[in-house]
Amino acid sequence: QIQVRVPQFFTSPPQKLVTLAPGDTTSLLEFTLEKQTLMQMTIRGPEQILNQGLPIQYRVEATDSSGRTINEIPGLSWWVNIGADTAQISSTGLLSLARGYTGPLVIGARDTTTGVSDTLLARVAVQIDSASDFVVFGRSGAEIELIPGSVSQPAELAMETTVLSPVQKVEEAFRVLPPLYRIIPENLQFQKPIKLLLPYAGEAQPRGMAILRWNNLISAWESQPPASNWVPAPARLSRFIDQGGRYAIVAFSQPLAIQYLELQPNPFSPRQSNAFGEPGIAIRFSITSDQAALPLVTAKIYNLQGTLIAILANQKPVPKGPQHLGWQGLTLDGRRARNGRYILRFSVEDGKSSQEVLKSIVLIE
Repeated sequence: QIQVRVPQFFTSPPQKLVTLAPGDTTSLLEFTLEKQTLMQMTIRGPEQILNQGLPIQYRVEATDSSGRTINEIPGLSWWVNIGADTAQISSTGLLSLARGYTGPLVIGARDTTTGVSDTLLARVAVQIDSASDFVVFGRSGAEIELIPGSVSQPAELAMETTVLSPVQKVEEAFRVLPPLYRIIPENLQFQKPIKLLLPYAGEAQPRGMAILRWNNLISAWESQPPASNWVPAPARLSRFIDQGGRYAIVAFSQPLAIQYLELQPNPFSPRQSNAFGEPGIAIRFSITSDQAALPLVTAKIYNLQGTLIAILANQKPVPKGPQHLGWQGLTLDGRRARNGRYILRFSVEDGKSSQEVLKSIVLIE
């Protein structure tokens, strides 16, 4: 059986069967080679990965403009969307993962000659057993510190982030900081308490914060969590957990207060965009309350004669924490306000108390 293979050439016929005696030769074989142009490629390999510290093979299926298979792509390059200290993929599609990594992983392949490419989204879980003694980590910076005896039977452990549902956000006693961290399986029981570390994006050491677990059975956050501790460099909060599930960092509410109120830019022009990509001025603020999950915010613009010019919010229920409003320089009747100085009257109430702040705004066309 004789085959002729040339990268990116289609061979016709694919092969020929020839019978020759020892020492015989022949010149009667004829193959036709036709140049192929790569049109499509598809990455093939596991979409669910069990990270056991062993390499995993991926390959590419490629076809030309006639739908015929292309066997070799000389200009093929592979990549992954996380750093080389966590994942690497060779020129032949052999993927290597750092022990302990779990979470999503994008694998990509591209032909440098034609630009044709494809990507594959894989999800990585970690194999653990009673002897496991390493750190499970994800791209978000969250970590689980396993110790021997954490589990009694072999298990697959995964960790991922997701968005908070509306019901998980609304609490009077505290503010839930996104994202939500899922430790899967959520019903996995640890035989010994293990340490969970979640990243904290604030600039200073947090006070009045903790890591809480969401109770799916009663659709509420746990009321008596274990103590959480501050871990610097990198900034994280930690606590011990005894089961999988959904966890998040929460900031316990303080009495009603406007923690800050900033106007950016100021002076401003309606023709320019603010930090949020919106035209006009951004009114950035943060509020807290231990009486209401959604304190009521009122923001009104007046001229220096005391005439009401614009209403940005009128007893609007607003989540606690950092928020923003915007003013494009329009009056109540939709006209452009004149150049000059205006007064922002900003107030918040929660049913028990209220606070008000006045700020000066300068509009320049």
